[in-house]
Formats: sequence, C-alpha cells, structure tokens
Amino acid sequence: QYALRQSYYCFENKKTILFFLNDYIYAKIIEMKVFYIFVFMFFVLAGFSQEQIENGNFEDWTTSQDPVNWNNTIDVSGFNIYTASRSSDAAQGNYAADLTTVSFFGNNVPGLIQLGNITVGDSVEISGGDSISSRPKGFSFFYKYFPANNDTAIVFSYLTRYDTLNHTTDTVAISGFVIWDTVDTYTQMYLPYIYTDTDTTIVPDTINILFMSSGTSNPQAGSQLLVDSVELVYSFYAYPTFAMRATDVTTHGFVANWFPGIYSNQYFIDVATDTSFTNYLAGYENLPVNDTSSVYIPIDSTDITQYYYRVRVNYGDTAVSQNSNVIEVTPPFVTRCLNALDVTSNSFTALWNSIPFANSYMIDVARDSLFTDFEGGYQGYDTGKDTSLTVSNLTSDKYFYRVKVVYDEDTSNYSNVISVELLPNGLSDFVQNPVLHIINNNVYFTNLKTPSDISIYDMSGHLIKRTRVESSEYSYNFAQKGFYIITVGGKNYKILIK
Repeated sequence: QYALRQSYYCFENKKTILFFLNDYIYAKIIEMKVFYIFVFMFFVLAGFSQEQIENGNFEDWTTSQDPVNWNNTIDVSGFNIYTASRSSDAAQGNYAADLTTVSFFGNNVPGLIQLGNITVGDSVEISGGDSISSRPKGFSFFYKYFPANNDTAIVFSYLTRYDTLNHTTDTVAISGFVIWDTVDTYTQMYLPYIYTDTDTTIVPDTINILFMSSGTSNPQAGSQLLVDSVELVYSFYAYPTFAMRATDVTTHGFVANWFPGIYSNQYFIDVATDTSFTNYLAGYENLPVNDTSSVYIPIDSTDITQYYYRVRVNYGDTAVSQNSNVIEVTPPFVTRCLNALDVTSNSFTALWNSIPFANSYMIDVARDSLFTDFEGGYQGYDTGKDTSLTVSNLTSDKYFYRVKVVYDEDTSNYSNVISVELLPNGLSDFVQNPVLHIINNNVYFTNLKTPSDISIYDMSGHLIKRTRVESSEYSYNFAQKGFYIITVGGKNYKILIK
C-alpha cells in the first residue's frame, strides 16, 4: 500500500515506463537497455564538491519565462508552451521557478522544468540533458507545493552514458519522487541516485532533472510547485526515512507510518503536541521501534486537538539519521454539548462547543435518552459550522440532544447528552421577559425591561449582589458553583429564580 504511494521506475527494452500512484507517464529515453526496479529513500547531505548544475539557483533568466540552462517548454503538436515563470518567492537568493498547471485550449498542462527535452504526443517522450563527468550521490532542492483537487507533483532524474562500442545510451542511475501533500513553507529534500552498477569507474555523460506540478493522467489546473536551489550531492552518511500520513485515526489513537529504511530496521519516533517538539507525549520521546515501519500511538483527546510525529533511522553504532519530515495528526475530537437556551413550551436552542478543524456538526434530537424516538428531521441533522440550533414546533414535554463532529475523512464519537424539559403551556410569554441563561459559572440576562433591579442571595439569605440595570442585558460571574436565589424586579413585575 505505501510502496504504491512512492514512485518507482522500470527500465526495459529501449524505453522507460515511469509508474506513479494514479499517474502514468510513458517516457522514452533513447536506446535504454538496462532493466532496474527500485524503491527510493532520502539521504543526508554531508557536503558536496565537483560539478554543479548551471543556474541551479534559478537566479539567471533571459526573460521572466526563460531560465538560463533550463527548458520549460513543452512541444504539443508543434506548439511550444511555456510552463514555468520566474518567482520572487525564493528559498535562497532572489528568484525561484514557479511551475503552475494551466488550462490550454481545454486541456490542463502541467508546469514543467527540466535540463532535457520533453515532447507530448501519443506518449510523453523525455530525452537529453546537461553534460556531466562525475558520479553524484544524489541531488537536493527546496520546494513548496499547493496541489489542486488532490493533485500530485513529480520529481524525476536520470544519469546516462553513451556506449560508443554498441552505439546505445545506457542508464547509469535514476532517482525520483512524488509529492502529494501541501507544503506551504520552503522544505529541503534530498533524493539519492540508485546506480545500476557499483563499478565507480562507470561515469555518466548526461544528466536530466525534471520537475512537474501535476501528474500527466489527470493534471489539475491551479496546482503550483515552487522550486529553488537545485544542487548535486557527492557524499552522505545516513539515510533518513520519510514519515507518511497517519492512518486509523480515532479519538483514542492513530497509527504513525514511515517508509522503511534501506540499511536499517530500527527507528526512533517522537510524538509531541507542538511543532517544535517541546511537549512530548508521555513515553514517546525517542521511542525505539524495531522491525516495522508503523506504530500505534494511543492518545487522550479530551484537551489536545493536534499531534505531530517525526522519525529517525538508527544505523547501529555508526550513526542516527536526521529527523524525517513532520506529520500533523488531527484526531476526530468530540465536542461538548451545553445546556439549552431560550427554552419555551414548544422550542429550545441547542448549544455545543466549537472544535478547531471541524468541517461541520451533526445533531440528533430525540424524545428518549437512548435515541430511538427521534424528532422528525433531527437524526444526523447537518448544522454546517454553526454551533447552535433552534428546534421548534415541539409537542412533547422532554427532549434529548447530542452532537457529532464531522472532519475531512472521519466523524467523532457522540458528545455528552443534554436533556431539555420544555415549559408548561402559558408560561412561555412570561419567561421571555426576561430570559435567563446559565453557562458554567456565569448567568446572563436578556430581554430585561429598563430599568430592572437584580438581587442575588446565597441559600442562607445573605445578599451577594444588588444592582440596577439600565439596559436590556446583564451578566454576573459567580466565584463558585452552588445554589443561589435571584430576584429580578421591574415595573409591574417581579421574578424569583433559584
């Protein structure tokens, strides 16, 4: 399942087939004859030397659409389409390359930039590149990505060598990656080259590095990939892993996932409640995990609305890798229902707490606490983002309500249950003037006649507060919970409330 979310490449019989999750690129690299399948990993930059990519920092442009040494045109049926532009939103220096998928005569064309050439016809043909005479370990770059409609970006590179004896172009090394998540801050990525031969005397003569803002099977207009500071890397010491999205996320826990290391099967995972990893989940700071690429993380969702995890690879006594990328987890947290407001003889307003990252809420209203006898239309009623709902035209004496939170891919458990006793017929008009609301330790009055005299006593009859209110609203905060008596008096009326 997780291997399919990565890119892998298949070289066979003079053509290259690049497979991506839901994205199929058929690319032909001239006279390739080496068969190789691999699953890639990241690596750590420890320094580099020798050759570098000309204008890898994208500082030099002949025009705002033409970066020096990079090709950003696609030949579509004889038309050259510019697919990249200069951006001042750079990771380093002044400029970066902006690759944005655009609509062209009814077709969505990915933003693309590469060292070689690409032709779109019945298939996508990639060829050529820059000259090179060294064996880099891999390459690094900075990027941001804003996918439209769950789009994916593509990074692909190859090193080739022309065989003068057999007059063929052979694959020396390959690398690649698929980006599927939104990355809104510049992030540096390292991709290793997988060499088809361990013989270090075999040196490539051509390199191509390609970036695309969309997959080719269903590119989505508006997907944007920003790329900056492309560098070849010539040494590394420990491959870090790549943390992947959490699965089986519930209010009680989630499964943290990462890609298995190439040279190790022991990992260390951190789980925290903040992005700076200063507040670790108890027991999950540098927790060792052996022989697996996932682990279940139990949580208590009462107060915390987000978790974060990262992973390191342990290479025995030699080294521990750098941290992986950080994955954010938002469990489907439960809301808490509050006491109903504005209770009358045939209506009430249900109220509940707002939850961060909620898409909407669903409320159940029933005549029994087991929720078998629902009020018509109020079973799983979607309130959108509203955290209150007025239920009217009621005929029973007592009702119950509960709420679920709806997230992108899940819903929470049910909230607590609130019971509501409607007022006897004939009292509704009377209590509307004034209306009393109690939330936690606060009492709120609305619809007061002006002026009104309000007095608050404890159960021993001791006066706690007396005031004259010149407006229609008033609130008071009690120092502690308990039983109190409140009198509200105005012209021609006086109300006693316990």
